[in-house]
Amino acid sequence: MAMSRVFSAHRRVLVAGLVVSGVVAYAALTAVQGGSAAPAPSPSPVASPAGPATSPATPISTIVTSPTATPTAPPPAAVQPQPVPPGGKVTADAARVHTGDGDCLNVRPNPGTTFAVEPYSCLPEGTLLWLSGPAQEADGEKWRYALGQGWVAVRYTAPEQAPAVRLPVGGRVVTYEMGPYREPKPGTAQGQDVLVAVTGLRDGSKPARFVFPGFSNGLGARHPEISPDGRFIAFGGGSNEAGKSAAIVGDLADGTVQRIEGSYGVGWSSASTLMLEAANCESASLTSYSVYDPAVRTTVPLTGEPAEITFVAWAADGKSAYFRKSNRELLRIDRGDKQVRVGTMAEEDTVWSGEPSPDGRRIVGSGGLTALTVVDLASGQAFKFARAAQRQLPGKCGGSWSKVWGWLDPSHVYYHERSSSAKEDGITVGDLATGKRVVYPFFNVQDLTSPAPGLLAFSTWVSEAGQSFTVTFVLDTVTGQAMPLVTGSGATWVR
Repeated sequence: MAMSRVFSAHRRVLVAGLVVSGVVAYAALTAVQGGSAAPAPSPSPVASPAGPATSPATPISTIVTSPTATPTAPPPAAVQPQPVPPGGKVTADAARVHTGDGDCLNVRPNPGTTFAVEPYSCLPEGTLLWLSGPAQEADGEKWRYALGQGWVAVRYTAPEQAPAVRLPVGGRVVTYEMGPYREPKPGTAQGQDVLVAVTGLRDGSKPARFVFPGFSNGLGARHPEISPDGRFIAFGGGSNEAGKSAAIVGDLADGTVQRIEGSYGVGWSSASTLMLEAANCESASLTSYSVYDPAVRTTVPLTGEPAEITFVAWAADGKSAYFRKSNRELLRIDRGDKQVRVGTMAEEDTVWSGEPSPDGRRIVGSGGLTALTVVDLASGQAFKFARAAQRQLPGKCGGSWSKVWGWLDPSHVYYHERSSSAKEDGITVGDLATGKRVVYPFFNVQDLTSPAPGLLAFSTWVSEAGQSFTVTFVLDTVTGQAMPLVTGSGATWVR
């Protein structure tokens, strides 16, 4: 494959610095000015009479103090909105690695070679790059940022006419930008974080944009997720100002917001209904699940009374779902609490969530940086797909903040590796039959999905000219070519 990882012992450039990782922290930015009251002066001590009573009294000096005005703190300055970049097509220059002698080209965290830090990767001759932003000079070289990868020395690249890349079927793509963007809160000078959803056409038509306030107040463990029909975006799960948890659903048809109190949204079905997990503060191990239909605003219970059960994945039919019990049994549950046992996880398996294969025969589950667990739904047997050896990263978990694994087709899984070695980090496709892994050298990956057979879509974080935003790529795993398509994350193609 044109972009599968090839490495040479020779490295052109030594590494530098640190870059924004797939795990991104979205901090609230405030611009508040204030004053403090100056302390009032203390009165001088009163002199005491000196000597015996028969002696002339020493005059007493009386000091009268006037009240000191306490300065009034000026009102907080109005919050300056953090501008959201315009949505639409991405501007980047196509180029290929051209070292001239066949050596690979190091990709660096920052422009320059000042710091001896291990490179992200070393790209083979001919690798397609998408260079963004103006060149920066450092350590005698000109550097440009290769989207999704890192900084490269310009003299080892050659301009390239943008190649054609196969795209998912569907004329409309929906994405979101989650910040850190802020706008003034109505009636106050304070700011509030906002989530911006973008829905538009691939041909570059002006997209429709919807802003949903209070985003960080509702942000929980789940990343924002767009429904398969492209109409709704779900986020939330954390506490709002009143300390209440809620699933928040934004309607991309009219910009309205629905709040489902006391619940977390944990995943859309193929029918664009949302799985809700009840927030149980009294016992974190006991919970129940229900199904919310945002089109008609109704909730239907699914699992009955609270139990030690964890949502794994929706089934392909969009009506039933897979859950894991505390005894590691894997169950399929449909409405009416009808339960069918389909398998058992090994005791050492840690599976946070899963995804059924396109043919509905297996489920792949992820537990973070551990091996992927695959369960055969016919036999109930489970096996592991080994990942690259993981490095210990002090103070970091090494993963992305959103889902970065799943099925490419019934016999291949994909995931993002970024805690192993420079030779093995990147988007990885694994063959379940042979255990073989193919790596595509994209280091800065925020989310990863498969919108069509043989295609992967992912987003990468970009910072240019004082603005930060995300860009969605499409990667053809057959040719190895990837192309930046639109701004935003969580791309969903609507047919």
